[in-house]
Amino acid sequence: MSLNGIIPFETAYTLIRVLIGVILALIVAIPLGFLLGGFFKKIENSLNPLLRLLEQINPLTLFHLIILFTLINELAIVLVIYWAVQWPLLNNTVTGAKNVPSEFIKIGKSLNFSKSDIFWKIQLPSALPYIFTGLRLGVIFAFLIAMGVEMMGMTTGNGLGYFIMHSQETGYVPDMWAGVAVMTILAVLVNYSITLIEKEYYRIENLLF
Repeated sequence: MSLNGIIPFETAYTLIRVLIGVILALIVAIPLGFLLGGFFKKIENSLNPLLRLLEQINPLTLFHLIILFTLINELAIVLVIYWAVQWPLLNNTVTGAKNVPSEFIKIGKSLNFSKSDIFWKIQLPSALPYIFTGLRLGVIFAFLIAMGVEMMGMTTGNGLGYFIMHSQETGYVPDMWAGVAVMTILAVLVNYSITLIEKEYYRIENLLF
């Protein structure tokens, strides 16, 4: 199936959906996390109960609601993946922003750092370990949700989840397990790639500073 293009084709569909959802979560959750955890802590304390409530919404249930409004399956899939990824990423970013040592910020101010310098040179590097943790968790959720939505059959008939379900329904058990194996390997490789990026970042940071 790899040689005749079936597995690569289905894998590409799932991977693209996951990557778009993760990128959207990065664009939204990280800035929002710093705003709530680093700059507007009182607002974060007020919004925390609402955020905890929204976090509990099942993404697969939310999928049907999004379909009603968008009427576009692919857009709904991406938004559901984004929804699942954003919560671990947002929560960890907020925690990271809150745990930036206040002494570091005071030192930056004493050195006449601008607000931009304080963010890029102090707050962001200090929060990165939390952000990477949230990203790794988010990627795992992204693949689980992508598989779940695709297995519901609410797609254009493409993706590893749909391939697995279709193989099961038609009695092609080896194909089904091949799809499961590829999905698992893909999730592990993406997660491992994030870990390598994190290690490389810290290696370069140590060399520079």
